[in-house]
Amino acid sequence: MKSLGLGFCVVSVIAALAVPHASMAQSNDGNNRRIDIHNHTGSTIWEFYASTTNQTSWQEDILDDDVIVSGDTQLVNLDDGTGRCLYDVKVVFKGGGERTRNRVNVCTTSVIDVYPDGIYLK
Repeated sequence: MKSLGLGFCVVSVIAALAVPHASMAQSNDGNNRRIDIHNHTGSTIWEFYASTTNQTSWQEDILDDDVIVSGDTQLVNLDDGTGRCLYDVKVVFKGGGERTRNRVNVCTTSVIDVYPDGIYLK
């Protein structure tokens, strides 16, 4: 069951512990694949997917049972141990709607800002 209303610190700690593929695998290239997801949409982000660009389908929901309410930020670790840097990302909102961004270089991006009109990188 998805949980609502968790504070940023609690959500970040839970996210770091709840992402099995990312927290257990580690690339040895020295690149940081931890990304802050900022929700600026006015809606709750219900699901977050990140799949390497060579995948033909979305992998599991990285948020698992958590969500990102509007105005909050969640840290996710996208290091899956493959050494890949290019990912396609998708957010799904509570009640429907989604945004995608292809070919995100998670080795050089530290922030994903989600706005009503799209996904922007820093």
